[in-house]
Amino acid sequence: MGKIIRQHLVVYYLASIEEEAQLKFDVGEVDAAAWLDIEQIEKVLAAREEDKKTPFDAIFEEQGRYIVGQRELGTLMDNIKAEKVEGGAIIESFSLGTIFVLRCWIAMKEEGGHQK
Repeated sequence: MGKIIRQHLVVYYLASIEEEAQLKFDVGEVDAAAWLDIEQIEKVLAAREEDKKTPFDAIFEEQGRYIVGQRELGTLMDNIKAEKVEGGAIIESFSLGTIFVLRCWIAMKEEGGHQK
């Protein structure tokens, strides 16, 4: 089985947040964040070439502070793989659990589940 090199617990919440609500992130813990609507998530999961240039708003860390700007969905599509290897190190991307939960959320929305 091998030596454990990392472990984590991911908790998923389905919540409605007032538009005025603000979230505070810790630069030491969060590199980037974004709010994506269902259409954007569907495009990311489908990973079609024609959708790669679609912009989305993001918050990302740069030199110890957060910047608000735009990124392209292609940056997320490239991370759909369960893992990437860079210089011999495994870099996490979208976990299979995250992909599964997003697909379940989309199915629930299509079935008339949670409305927000």
